[in-house]
Amino acid sequence: MVLFVIILSTMINTSYDLNQTQTIMSRFKSIKQWNCDLEDEDKVLRIISTREISSTLIAEFRKAGVSTQIMEVFKKTEDSKIKVSKNSE
Repeated sequence: MVLFVIILSTMINTSYDLNQTQTIMSRFKSIKQWNCDLEDEDKVLRIISTREISSTLIAEFRKAGVSTQIMEVFKKTEDSKIKVSKNSE
């Protein structure tokens, strides 16, 4: 199975923003796990998904009024840790 680890920098600052994030994450059946480091200055959101959905996620966050930016997307397979890495702006 191929998994994508999507790392986003966010502007999740309030409980409303966090609730919006939960709502957005629940819309994607491909998301297997996610967490947000609210103590990090970049409010890093880490998502594990069975599909590469970073652009779609950014669009959904934009609609919800939460600023996000792609930091990195990693492609993982079962037999290796990280196969491919790409940076997006």
